[in-house]
Amino acid sequence: KETLGNWYCECAAPYHGYKERGVAECTFNECGNTTVCAEAGQECEDSDLTEDNTWVCKCVAPDETGPATPLAAAACARKGDCDGNPVCDAAGQLCHDEPAAGDYTCHCIA
Repeated sequence: KETLGNWYCECAAPYHGYKERGVAECTFNECGNTTVCAEAGQECEDSDLTEDNTWVCKCVAPDETGPATPLAAAACARKGDCDGNPVCDAAGQLCHDEPAAGDYTCHCIA
């Protein structure tokens, strides 16, 4: 765009960015465009605002543990009965815990 001899570049929606007399760096936080993590009760993190498909869902610490998962809900395990529980770990499975004590279940890892 040009105004009174000055020009600037502005990114098109949904990207954000602006620069006078130069090329704007366009950024886009994909977490604002997906509900996958929130629907799973997890946090969304976009590690690179200049690239597409760089968001991950993360378990909510300190009550849940599990690896961050790109472009999908993470497989989280609640701490409690699962925290330090050797039964599921020994079987190579993921432990899921319900709110009451002693009611954990082991699940196969896909």
